[in-house]
Formats: sequence, structure tokens, C-alpha cells
Amino acid sequence: MPMRPPGTRVRFGRFELDAANVDLRKDGRRMRLRPQALTLLGLLVDRAGELVTREEVRAALWPNDTFVDFDHGLNSTIADVRRVLGDSAARPRLIETIPRKGYRFIGTVEVIDDAPLRRGRSDQASTPADDSGGVAILPAPVGPAVPAATEASTAGPGPSARVKETVPSAGSHERRRVIAGAAVAACLLLAVRSMADYLPWRAPATAAVTVAARSRDTERPEAWQAYARARVYWSTRSDCARATVEYREAARLDPAFALPWVGIADCFTVNGNRQEAQAALGEAERRAPNLGEVHASRGFIRMFLAWDWVGAEESFTTAMRLAPEYASAWQWAGLLSLFRGDVATAHSRLAHAVALDPASAVIASDLAWAELARGRPREALDLCRQARRLTPEMVFNGTCLAAAWQRLGRPDEVLAVHTGQSPSPGADAAADLQAYYRTRLAGALARPSIPAHTTSALYAALGDTDRALYWLEVAVHNQEFMTPFTVLDPKFDSLRGHSRFRELMDRVGLATGEPHS
Repeated sequence: MPMRPPGTRVRFGRFELDAANVDLRKDGRRMRLRPQALTLLGLLVDRAGELVTREEVRAALWPNDTFVDFDHGLNSTIADVRRVLGDSAARPRLIETIPRKGYRFIGTVEVIDDAPLRRGRSDQASTPADDSGGVAILPAPVGPAVPAATEASTAGPGPSARVKETVPSAGSHERRRVIAGAAVAACLLLAVRSMADYLPWRAPATAAVTVAARSRDTERPEAWQAYARARVYWSTRSDCARATVEYREAARLDPAFALPWVGIADCFTVNGNRQEAQAALGEAERRAPNLGEVHASRGFIRMFLAWDWVGAEESFTTAMRLAPEYASAWQWAGLLSLFRGDVATAHSRLAHAVALDPASAVIASDLAWAELARGRPREALDLCRQARRLTPEMVFNGTCLAAAWQRLGRPDEVLAVHTGQSPSPGADAAADLQAYYRTRLAGALARPSIPAHTTSALYAALGDTDRALYWLEVAVHNQEFMTPFTVLDPKFDSLRGHSRFRELMDRVGLATGEPHS
């Protein structure tokens, strides 16, 4: 049972934690910590002195319907917590590792009070909304330009600056334009501020502004705020469950708003739920049938959940025509070309997607896969590092980095990516990496929920061709979401010349993904 009531603030050492309101402070100064790391810290502090098992952490951070490299994700998250707290795994003062079991918070915890902090708090009070109908924007590091019909007042440069929107009289065209612009700004600022400044500002802003500025589907600032929060969670692909909750809230606040339903469809697609994805997309289409994002998401479903490559290409082509600045349409079209073996087109499309949204870690990672397919692992490595700098918590960062290092023949670096620890001097990195894969495989075989594609990749990495092909055939039969990435994953390189492997790829309609030297 938790040692404190939910919503209370606690102190341990020089730190104060209010996990419910995404706020961790050291000596009164807000610390940058991403939501998943803050959730983990809150879980450990709530149960101070108790063992929190790895499975309990998984349930709290990654729901059962979220595909994630759990070992890498957990190692990365606990490392982030320890870094911010100045703690050490070797000599813990606050968080103790219980090998193969979990973690225990060993610091002394003091309850400060039972009154939760107000969401969106800053070192100064936020500006209230104008009773005349204006939109108040909270402090943030940077933000979109203030629309022309505004009255701006600032409290000085930097994060503490405030902007207050004065909206013209109701019913005018200008009001519609200004409210839309103010809502976009407000939702982005609120989304980032409410997450305790953990993300680089430009990461959520670019993608959300690209979509928001075009759609004109809502004039409800609160709907934009919920939508922007969902986009932040979606941008890392690490918490689709929470993104879906925010998307549904945006749709509830404005029933005519189409884009949240597109987002819900995309989340269901990532989680392999074709029926729910198509149902959500149908809701979006009823609201805005000619929206480019609708066609892009239809292509996303066709590509990953139906393996309808021709239909997916048609959808992406339509999306790129209707919404030429929508980066995800170009990104997914690029992946489609990559899966089908058209590396030149894939690289062109993905490079264009990066140009449209240079702050997207997901798109940078996908371009890295194209560079690997072109036989350029060092360029891929640079892109993977860029993705990690942009959004450290993105779940695909480890897969991208490990693949680049594997192509460069560096098993020590591959192991370091997976474990979060530098290899010991003089260690046999190749043997240690094989031991790591055997441990991962034992865990996968013990958990029926692990995708067959993951099991196949681990067998392939261990050189067990027959079992790797067996599990790959299971993945193909089950039409698993990650199966098309077989074309790109270096762990499958040993299988690419095998006739049974080629037969499976032909059955799916994928390229064989011949490795480059």
C-alpha cells in the first residue's frame, strides 16, 4: 500500500516531489524529468522501503498493449531518475537495485502537506483568463508568434514572459482566426509547461503546429490543449494509452473536431488493433472526409495491419497531395518504400519528412533506417544520436542505435545500448552480447504476450536459424505489427540468404533486405 495519500507533496533530502502535478524540485528549483521517469520516481517514493517489482514498473509505465523494448526502456528510465537525484546504482543513497527483481526507495520520506499543487504552477502566478473572452497563455520557454490582433504584455524576457490575447467581438471572422491562433499557442505552451519542461520545446511544437495550423477544426482552446498533450505522448510512442485518453478528451470537448479521432486511430494501429483503428478513423472521416491526415492514417493501417502495400501507397499519395506539409504522411510513405525495397524513394521521402519536421525523433530514426539500407551506418548512427538528443525517452531510440552499431561491427556498443552500462575493460563483448540475448530470449519465452517477431529476432541473433524461421513464420501468420521491420533489422542478416526466409518475405510482399557490406 502507498505510504502517503495520493496527491500529497513529499520531501526527501533536498528534493520535493509532487508527482500528481508533474513537479520535482531540488532546493526549490524545478528539475527536468520526463513523465515516465517522474512516474517511476513517484511509484518508488509512494512505496518507500518496499520492493517494487519489475512487473509492477512495467504495468505502471507501459500498459500491456504497448510494444516496447522493456529492458532498455527500464534501464534508461531508472538511469534518468538516478542522474537527476545524483544517486548511484553502485552506492545508492535513495534507490536500491534488487538484482533481477526490482527496486526499493531507501531514502527518508516526509509528507509536506495534503494539498496538491495547482497544475501548471511556475515560480510566479499564472495569468488568469480575461473575463471579456480573451485567452491567457501560461509562461513557456518559447512559443509561436502572437497573432497581429493581440495586446501583448511581458514580465521580461525568457521563460517568465507572459502573453495575453485580446480577442475581437464574437461572431467575426477575425475572432475565429485569432482564437484559432491563440488556441494553438495556448495548448502547446500548456502541454509543455504541464510536463515540467522535460522535453526540448521544439519537439512537440513543430508537429503539433503543422497539424493545428491547417485543420481549423476547432475554436475550443481546451480541446486544443488536450490534443497537444496527446501529441506529446504520441511523439515518443511510449504511452499510447495516455495519448488516447487525451485524444478522447479533445474529442469530447469539441465533438466536431476530427484530428483527435485520427490520433486515436494511429494509437490503435501501433498497438495492432485493426478493428478499433478503423472505427476511430471512420469517426474522423465523418467529420472531415478530405483531411490529409485521414488518408495518411488509412495508409498507416493498410501498411501495418493489412499489408496492403498498393492500397497504402494510394492513401499516402492522396495524403501528400492534400496535406503536403504533413510530415507523417511522407514518413510513412518512406517506410513503405523501404519495406518494399525501393531505397532511393524511401530515402527521398524520409529526408523530406525530416525537412518538414526536423524536431521529430521518430522521423529521424526512420531516416536512419534508410541510411542503413543504403549501406551508410555512420550516417545512420548520427541520426540515431540526433533522435536521442531530441527525445531521450522515445522507445525506438535503442533499436535504432543498436542496429547502427551492429552494422559497424561493435558488439560492445550494442551491449552498452541495451544495458545502459559500459562494457568492462578486457571483456569479450561478443560473448557478453550473446549472453544478453539468451537472457532476453528466456524472458520472452516465459511471457506469452511477447510478440513472436521479437522471439524470432533473438533466435536469429543467437544463430539458431531453424527456431528463428519458425517464430518468424508465426509472426507472419499473426500479421504482427513489427514484421515488416524484418527487412531492416540487422539481427536477421544471417537468414537473408535462406530460401525459407525469402519465401516468407515473398508471401508478405516485402523485400529480402540484403545486408550491405
